[in-house]
This record gives sequence, structure tokens and C-alpha cells, in this order.
Amino acid sequence: MARHPFAQALLVCLLGLVITFGVDRYGHQRAEQALYRQAQAQLDAASHRLALELADVLQVNKDFAARVSAQSGAGQLDEAQWQRLAAETLTRQRRLKNLALTRGLVVTHVYPVRGNEVVLGLDYRQHPDQLAGIQAAIDARQGVLTGPVMLAQGGLGMIGRVPMFEPPRNGRPGPMVGVVSAVVQLEGLLLDVGLDPARVPFVYAFAADDGGRAFREAFQGDARLFRSGRLKAEISLPQGRWHVAANLKPEALARAWQPWPVRMAGLGLSIGLAVLVLVVARSLPQRKGAAVMESRGRGIGLQPIIIGVLLLMALPTVVLQGWFAYRAASTAAERFQEDLASEVGARVYDKVVQFFEVPRRVLAFNAEQFRSGAIDPRNTEAVSRNFLLQIRQHPLLTFLSIGTAEGEYLSASRPPVGRDKALRVLEARIDAARVMHIYRADEVYVRGELLSRGRQHFDTRTRPWFKAAVEANRPSWYPAYRYAIEDEAGNYNAVGVGMSAPVVDRQHRFVGVVTADVALSQLNLLLSGITKDIGGVAFLAESNGLLLAASTDDPVYRLSGKSMQRIAVRASDNPLIRVAGEVLAEQGHARGRTFHDVDGERHLIDWWTYQLPDGPSLTIGVVLPQSRFAAPSEGLLGNAVLVALLLLAACVVAAWVLSERLARPLVTLSQWAARLGQGDWARPHQTGSAIAEVSTLSHALGQMAAQLRDHTEELTRQVAERTTELEEANRVLSKLSHTDGLTGVANRRRFDELLSLEWSRAMRAEQALALIMLDVDHFKLFNDRYGHLAGDDCLRSIARVLTEQCRRAGDQPARYGGEEFVILVAEDDVAGAVQLAERVRLAIQALGIPHVDSAHHVVTVSLGVAVAHPVLGEQAQTLISRADAALYRAKHSGRNQTNLADVEDEHPTATEV
Repeated sequence: MARHPFAQALLVCLLGLVITFGVDRYGHQRAEQALYRQAQAQLDAASHRLALELADVLQVNKDFAARVSAQSGAGQLDEAQWQRLAAETLTRQRRLKNLALTRGLVVTHVYPVRGNEVVLGLDYRQHPDQLAGIQAAIDARQGVLTGPVMLAQGGLGMIGRVPMFEPPRNGRPGPMVGVVSAVVQLEGLLLDVGLDPARVPFVYAFAADDGGRAFREAFQGDARLFRSGRLKAEISLPQGRWHVAANLKPEALARAWQPWPVRMAGLGLSIGLAVLVLVVARSLPQRKGAAVMESRGRGIGLQPIIIGVLLLMALPTVVLQGWFAYRAASTAAERFQEDLASEVGARVYDKVVQFFEVPRRVLAFNAEQFRSGAIDPRNTEAVSRNFLLQIRQHPLLTFLSIGTAEGEYLSASRPPVGRDKALRVLEARIDAARVMHIYRADEVYVRGELLSRGRQHFDTRTRPWFKAAVEANRPSWYPAYRYAIEDEAGNYNAVGVGMSAPVVDRQHRFVGVVTADVALSQLNLLLSGITKDIGGVAFLAESNGLLLAASTDDPVYRLSGKSMQRIAVRASDNPLIRVAGEVLAEQGHARGRTFHDVDGERHLIDWWTYQLPDGPSLTIGVVLPQSRFAAPSEGLLGNAVLVALLLLAACVVAAWVLSERLARPLVTLSQWAARLGQGDWARPHQTGSAIAEVSTLSHALGQMAAQLRDHTEELTRQVAERTTELEEANRVLSKLSHTDGLTGVANRRRFDELLSLEWSRAMRAEQALALIMLDVDHFKLFNDRYGHLAGDDCLRSIARVLTEQCRRAGDQPARYGGEEFVILVAEDDVAGAVQLAERVRLAIQALGIPHVDSAHHVVTVSLGVAVAHPVLGEQAQTLISRADAALYRAKHSGRNQTNLADVEDEHPTATEV
């Protein structure tokens, strides 16, 4: 360490500049990391929305293909019907550019015609680049998404291909009759999902999955991002997937960290500390010389100097840095809170809207089918096949049903309860006494085997969905109700909600009601999938405050017998949902956001109202813990803490520089104290310090060391004596705890320990383990006649025989309880165990202990022998059970005999010896 004051000041200044540079770089790094985290979350959310949008495009195309197929066949559709259906479909997805229909592989219809004239008459067999996607759809017999491709209108687009087939014949799939194609503009979809290049803080590129090989080209953006980009995401498509790579824009990185406040503050503090060190260092020699000449009681106090320097260095720096960090953290936390809450809310809203859109679409399609006469309600086979095809394409649907004006019922269904989710056909006909019949749907979508019967008198005219459609005389949502299937397996013991509509024929005569229904458990799963990664909860409630669904496992209704009890938001078992319900009741607004404490943690409660088309309004609520928003603020506050620690470290270094000569005696004294603590009492210590506190402390430590040495030696001697006594006592207690007090052999506790050890050892060594269980015959009668003292003598004699006969180290006798004993036989086979049992039996009989109440007139024993080869998963208790069962057979076969349990049978089969 430099001793010149100017050198010391220069060193402190350089150290301060280095720390400032490190804080600047660390702050920049943390700010960049926070920005990357936010950008990754934004990219993930946008990718998720894009996947949903593309799936929706394909679903719209599937619905359109079903409507086209239902009209009059793919190749026989007149132009007016085509134009009407296509126009309606384009209004449902605004990014659709055009729709096309082929007969075979030749385009026969297109909409809009203007601008797409060249497509009419196009033979895909002459265009291999497009034929591959069409062939993939035909081979899969389902809709596929192909692309992206360059559109004739300009820009990139995706094409949905949905093949149409004739109905199955003779159990075989029908042939292909045509393909419906839908073109969507990709750039428009990117803007819709929040990937506007001008607004996002990053540049991005898209590439299709090429089978695990390196990305050779990107269809959107710069392909080099897949090598250098730090942001990655994947988009799952109905067939295949896309990869997204992105990097932050330079201007976004520049805005993330403002270095000049830290740099200027660090420079000012470094210069100030250098000046302070220079002043203090130049004054120290004079003070030290004066202190040496003074008495010990008037020495220089080191503590005031060090404390003063630390305070002068640390307090201004910590305050200034804390103020900057607090302002930055507050701003970042507020911005991130708003962004995350909006993002989660948007995801929940999109999912809920899509969920309730499914029944509405399916209902509208089927009502039109019946109205136009495309399907005759009286043709139950065609209706059930049509329903089954649709419900397979919509996994969220639970029921797709029709109830006739006469009260008959026909439905395609997916059971909401149980593990078997195979499709069902449900019927309740008048000619079957309205008894509900549940059938399994076979591979060609017709009614298969009868699984069970349900409700005895099922009349659709009494069901809530039927009444709602009749009363409204239009498509209408009906409130949640309990299913009345009453099947034997209980697969429909659930609650559902849906939409129903009256059905009329071509003459506008009422023929029944069609309904599309979803179980509330499906909606619970939907919300759970959204919130499982964010740590919060989401719920859906009706305008009357009753819960429809929640993302947690807490119930939204309770079933008791044939009754159903709905649960209000304010009465939920979940505290977060319960508090949210109270807030909703207080606020009374259709849209709102507020913070509230729940169980000591602050949460953000966000809610809004969604009006179902042709139905009631629903309240969507999201409750998120504030800890989910704390990442940016915690990062910036972490910066502040780190900077404060670094500055405190610098203060400590500067204080050490200033007090180098003054602190040396104190260091020497502390080293001596450390040696004393380690038991080194031999070497004395002489400080020779001019500091009064150090000299006084050194003298006091010397006196204390002598006393501690004597006291420690005495304690060591006493501890050694007590330890020896305690070890001896423990050995005695251990022996007593493992020995039966009456007989002197091992007790039940020791036997359990030995059995566990020997079982594990036999399993490892793959050896046999035998157990002999014996019981004194008619011992109660012996006690009654000869007295309990004689009984105790008898047990002791038997125990001695066991000890004498167990000559091998692996033979371990023990008292099992009362007049029962056991012998654990290790490393021996069946013959050895049986021989040992027989020796014991004969030796006990040979004792000749009188027992007039016994058939043998002397004390005898009955024995059960069991042998096992322990394997993984088998419990040692099975060996005891088998030996006990063998003993039972010996006692009931005349006593005074040995019985062997079958080693291969869990339930023993005794063999008399």
C-alpha cells in the first residue's frame, strides 16, 4: 500500500472510477435483461394469438366446407348459393382474401370473382407446388393449412384446404368429391396479433420447421436472426409449426438505460473521497506522534475515526443512488403492471369469446341444415352421423342434440365425467317408452353397441334448453342446468350451459329444438390452461353473481342427490375469487381494475363484462399477485442495493487505507484472541500500541485468557467423565430396550428391526428368508390350572430351548407376544427351516412340563413355517402373514405339529410335517 498521501488519494479516486464503471455496466446489463424479458413475453403472447388466429381461419374454412357440402354436393352447387355462403363466411374473418371450390381437382367456383378470374378452371394437377398441400388434406381426410405463399394480390398468404367426401358406404369411407380453399393475408394477421414492425421494440423473422435441419431461409424477415437473435418462439399449427426469431432494436436498447446520472454521481463521489483521504492522511502522522507521548488513558480512539469516514462516504452515495433507483423502479413497475394485466386479460377474453362462439356457430349451421331440408329430422341415422362428425371437430362441445315437437330426443355427445371420452349417441324415443339409451359411436359414425340406459321418462319438452328456445322463438342462450341423463356410470353427472334454437321445416312448421351444449368443466379446463403459468386465477360469472367457471379446482356448483346448488362469486371456496366478488359488488362497474390485499399479499383484480350474442352478459375476472409484476422493479432495486454494497465496500477500503498504521495493533490483538479461542494459551502478547483502547483490551484479554485456560481444562475433565458414564448407561438401556424382560430373548420391537434388516439384506443377496412362528398349546388352560407364576416359568423354559436350538448366527429367536415366539432364519432353505422347527418342537415336548389339560399331558407347541425370496415391491409383512396362517393350520390340525406355508402363494397352503 502506498504511504504517500497523494498516492493514497489517487488510488481511492481510481478505485471510485472503476466502481462507477462497473455499476454503469451492471445497470446497463440489468436494464437490457429486463427489456429482453418484456420483449420475450410480448413475442410469446403475439405468437400464441397468431396460432389461435390461424386455427380460427382453418375452423372457419371447415364450417364453410360443411355448409357447402350440406347444400347439394360439391359439384352441383349453383352460383347464387355459392355467392351467398361465401359472402357470409368472408364477414366472419376479415383477413380472408378469397374462397375457392373444386370438383375433383379442378376449380369450379371462386369468390370474389373479380380479380380471381384466372383461378376458375385451374387444374391443380398441372401445379405441383399447390397439389402437394391438397394431396396432404385428402390423405389426412381433414383440413390443413398450407403456405405461406405469395398471393396474386400481393404479399404473403396462407391457404386452408378442406376436402369433402361422399358419405361412407358399406362401412368404408366415401370417395373425395372436392376441396374448399380459403386464402388469408398473413401481413394483416401479424398486425392483428400485435406484431406491427413499427410498434414492437424488436425486429423479427419467421421460418417454417424443416424437419430439424438448420433454417435455410425465412419467409418473413431476415434469416440471420435465427443465428444471432436472442428472442425465440414457436407457433404450433394444425399441421407443423413455425419458428420465430427476434432481436431488440438498437433504439430500444438505448432507451433502456440512461448512464449519465450514474457516471456523473460516481465521478463527483470519487473526487470528493480522494480529497477527504488526502486531508485525513496528511493529518494522521501528527496525531499519532502526539498520541505516543500521552498516557494510556488518553490514547487516540480508532472507532470514531473509522465510523466518521464510513458515514461521510456512504450516506450521500446511498441516498442519491436510492433516489435514482426508486424513480426508475416505480416507473418500470407501473408500466409492466399495466402491460402484463392487459396481456393476461386479453388472453382470457379471447379464449372465452372463442369458447362461446363454438356453440353459436354449430347451432346456426344445424338450424340452417334442418330449415333448408338438407337433413331430415326424421332420418335419425343421418342426423346422428351429422352430429357425430361435428362434435368430433369441436372438442369443447359436450352435447349436440335435437328434441322433437313430440318430446323425442337424439344427441351426439362426449361424456364430461370419467376417463372414457369416446363419442356417444343418446336416444329417447316414444316407441321405447322414452327411456334414455346410451350407445357407443363406431368408426363410421353410426350408432354402435348399447352401453347403458338412463332416465326412465325423458321428455325434451320439459328440459330448460327446449323451453328457452320455444319461449324466445329464436336462437337463445339458456342458463346453467344439471344434465338429466342419469346414466348408470355417472358419466353425465355434471352441469352445462349452451344455446338452443327452434327448428322449422321448409313450410316453416315447428319440428323441434336443436341445442349445442358445453359442460362447465370444459370451461374450467380452458381457464386453467390460461392461468397455470401466471400464478393467478381467472373466473367467469353470470350477471346475477353466480359462478360459471374458474381456473382453480374449487367447485362452482355442488350436486346433492338430484338437486344442484350454484355457488356465488362472493361465496367461493377460493379466497382470491371471494375477494374479487366482494370488490365487484362494491364497485358496481362493468369494467374496472384495482389492487386489493388478500392473505397479506397484494393482488391486482381486473374485470370486464362480455355480452353474449343473443344471450346474457358475463363477467370475466382475473386476479394476479403483484409479485408477478415485481420483476423489473426488483431488478432495478437490486441494482441499487448492489451499488450501495459496492460503495460501502469502497468506503471500507478507504477506511483501511486511512487507518493502516492505526489499525495494525488491533489486527495483531485480534490474531492473538483467535489463537486463544483455538486453545493456544502458551504465547503471551505485547501490543506496544499507543491506542488506549487497544492497550487496555490487551491487558484484560491476558487476564481473561488465564482464567479461561484453567476453567476449560476443568470442564474438559468433567465432560470426559460424564461422557464415559453416559455411554455405559446408553449401552445398558439399548440392551434393555431390545430384550424381553421375562424370557431374556429379543422382544417384539427388536424382532421388527431384525426382520426389516434381514428382509433388505436377503433382497440384495437374492437369498431365502424363513420365519418360524410358534404358539404354546392350551396355554390359557395351563395358567388357569397352575397359576401365572408357573406360566412364567414355562415361558422362560421355552425361551431357553429356543436359544439352545438356534445354533447358527442367522437363527434369531424372539418373543412375539404372550405365549407366541418367532425364529427368524436367514441364509437357509426350506428343509433347514423345517428341521429347526421340528427340533424346537421335540425339545420343548422333551422338557416334560406337566399339562393335564393337554392331549399329550405335557406342554407342547404348534409351529408355522414360511419361506420367502424377497423381491422389490413385496413387503416383509407378507412373510409374517404366511407364517401365521401356517401356524393357524397347525393348531387346527391337532396341535403339537409343524405346518409349512407354500412359498409361491401369497395365501399359504399348509403342508403338515
